[in-house]
Amino acid sequence: MCGKFPWRLLVALALLIVPGCGDTQPPAEKTLAEYGAFGRARDFDLLFITLDTVRADHLSCYGHTSTTTPVIDGLATNGLRFEQVQATAPLTMPSHSSIMTGLYPPRHGVRANGYYVLDASARTLAETLRGEGYSTAAFIAAYVLDGRYGLDQGFDLYDDGVTPSLAGETRSGYNERPANEVTDAALAWLETHLGDDNPRPYFLWAHFFDAHRPYEPPQEFARRFPGRPYDGEIAFVDSQIGRLVEFLGQRNRLDRTLVVVASDHGDGLGDHGETSHSMFIYDSTMRVPWILSSPALFEREIVVADRVVSLVDVMPTVVDLLGVSRPDDLDGINPLTAPADADRAVYVETLATLIHHAYAPLHGLRRLQDKYIRAPRPEYYDTGADPGETENRFELHNKKAHALSARLTEMMAPWEDAETAASRAVPLDTEQARRLAALGYIETHAPGQNGTRGDPKDLVPHFNRVQNAKLLGDVGRHEEALQQILAAVSDSPNEPYAWKIAALLHQQVGQSDDAEQALRRALELQSDAEAHVRLAQLLVRRSAFEECAAQLDMAQALDPQHGDIYITRGDLYAMQGRFQSAIAEFEHAQRVDPIRYGADARKGIAQATTILASKRRETEQGD
Repeated sequence: MCGKFPWRLLVALALLIVPGCGDTQPPAEKTLAEYGAFGRARDFDLLFITLDTVRADHLSCYGHTSTTTPVIDGLATNGLRFEQVQATAPLTMPSHSSIMTGLYPPRHGVRANGYYVLDASARTLAETLRGEGYSTAAFIAAYVLDGRYGLDQGFDLYDDGVTPSLAGETRSGYNERPANEVTDAALAWLETHLGDDNPRPYFLWAHFFDAHRPYEPPQEFARRFPGRPYDGEIAFVDSQIGRLVEFLGQRNRLDRTLVVVASDHGDGLGDHGETSHSMFIYDSTMRVPWILSSPALFEREIVVADRVVSLVDVMPTVVDLLGVSRPDDLDGINPLTAPADADRAVYVETLATLIHHAYAPLHGLRRLQDKYIRAPRPEYYDTGADPGETENRFELHNKKAHALSARLTEMMAPWEDAETAASRAVPLDTEQARRLAALGYIETHAPGQNGTRGDPKDLVPHFNRVQNAKLLGDVGRHEEALQQILAAVSDSPNEPYAWKIAALLHQQVGQSDDAEQALRRALELQSDAEAHVRLAQLLVRRSAFEECAAQLDMAQALDPQHGDIYITRGDLYAMQGRFQSAIAEFEHAQRVDPIRYGADARKGIAQATTILASKRRETEQGD
């Protein structure tokens, strides 16, 4: 099938544009330009799908050996697929900001998840299309893209769905929601919108987060992909995209709909020692899919393999097709109308290594056949001959590497340096940190020797131990998790996050004294409301009431909206026989933090009320 066209052959064909799998005659250059011509999809609806954490080589239409994505493959059959697409950063919020603005991260300013907000001055795709009369709606699957971070600009409806609702008082969907729930919400909006007598064209963005770790596909997809849960997650998302496509087909809207499918970044899956993403800018996390589909625009499958493109190109290409004027001064281009240029170099970066881990940032340039990475130990890869980037040829190809380095220096000259950008990161409050950590975004600090910025390549073993320990603990494999985390804190004893994970694991196996010592060590290194609360909970259990109260006061000074402070203080008062005061604390927890601690608060209130009523009866009987 077309989805199994071999990737290596596409690379060998290099400067060809391959239409379909059986046609060996590429269309003329002007034909490709005609496909991307301004206004070809004027007044079309736009269905915009982003696949979080999906690397290109795990889609069957990009050559995966299993059929993971039959729906997306079908879209590609009547579509145009770019073969060599680069994310701008291996992180959700920076990369999505590039997709939606057409700007590289140093230009839009979002350099990591959680620590930055997209500035209101940025002109987003939603703002551009709403200004042209489009209805705009977004359906977001994970807190990392919560509206508070700025991507809600220009949307009539920004349904992030995972934001706590005071009315709901439920923890369901607190940090993320599965693909079927995103699709349900999108279909409900479409049903209403298309039911209007004269509906405006719409821009609907559906974001799917399922392929992010931990990989836990629904049972049907777990059975279909035994031992390959990542593929199962991708297949599940594909099935939900199928529901959207089927709905539009039933409404006879597909001929007037431009469907865009892209991923924000991939996942390491162990390549280069990286089990997740954010640390490196190799193609395992940076090469992503991008498909444009419409049977009215593309009568056959077209594969564009003669140029490297970037996610900053998505926005200008889409607005060109829709016949809408672009914002000024974009970093992206419309690669369909621009001449093929094998020398084009697109920018890639990660500042997560600096912001999260105090290691050196990584910056790079990717051309069609090679890549340069600026690091303490610089890297150069011949990606044409070595697509897995397994052999650093910096010394062998010194001239080419230095030429790319010079281009990178010139490109970065107008931008603020990474250290300045990192200094602008706004510290996470406890709520943000907790919710991002629940999604697998782990912050560790293990700085290089003598205050220097270490090479991220040296961070991998430590980072993987901390991450694996947390994941093992999450699935109940506590003894294995403890082995991992104790090795991590032995190697890097000055990292507070690892000590907090150690405390949690010690507590889960009943080692309260060790848990207490680990928390004390974490707090020596970094004051943190969550750690203060957890230490207070250990102290109240051994009746160290005075120190427990002091720890809770410190936590409250840091984060007065953390409901567990008041739950724990209520427990303390109850153990002291101060039941009325306990009820007041539980009620306060319910007011300030109902989503996380409403159920615990109600339970505490009920228990304390029952005890008070019992005591009143005893008193009355005594009288």
